[in-house]
Amino acid sequence: MGTWEWNRTHWTIKKANLEDLKPYFSSKKKNNPTVFISYSWNPPENQKNVFSLIEKLEKDSIHVIYDKKDLHPGQDMNYFMEQALSLREVDAVIIVCNSDYAQKANSRSGGVGYESGLILNQIRNEPLQDRYIPVASERTDKGELPLPDFLKSRNCIDLTAENGYDCLKKAIYDVAGRDDKL
Repeated sequence: MGTWEWNRTHWTIKKANLEDLKPYFSSKKKNNPTVFISYSWNPPENQKNVFSLIEKLEKDSIHVIYDKKDLHPGQDMNYFMEQALSLREVDAVIIVCNSDYAQKANSRSGGVGYESGLILNQIRNEPLQDRYIPVASERTDKGELPLPDFLKSRNCIDLTAENGYDCLKKAIYDVAGRDDKL
């Protein structure tokens, strides 16, 4: 509302709930959070779990960037990963860890190895950063979370736990500074 409207409509909002009027006072448009998903394509069941997670995130108004949707034929995969990890629009990077991801990240092999190297370089000297969120999508035979070495000392969200997804969603909105969507 501009000055003119305030001078002529003050009487109409006296009985209004101020919370209902908040959107009119905000000059900043609030967007939904955007996340990038780092994951392993193996085993095929992991892809199904990741796509199920992506579907849930998108239903909760979280924009998800990932290779199978956003990397097009002919584009360079390494460049795609580099750009996705450095985009300002990306509020959080979700690192979906399973046994295969941990093994490839530790040996720096394949796309996971390349991407985890990029992530490691960005978080190495930031012990309290919260943009990179490790999540475990499974547990090992010993009941442990299969995390690569560079993430073992980081707080991880366990998606196998009953409230795992809710913890992830909260973390995403917290990082994005948009806790009003919870």
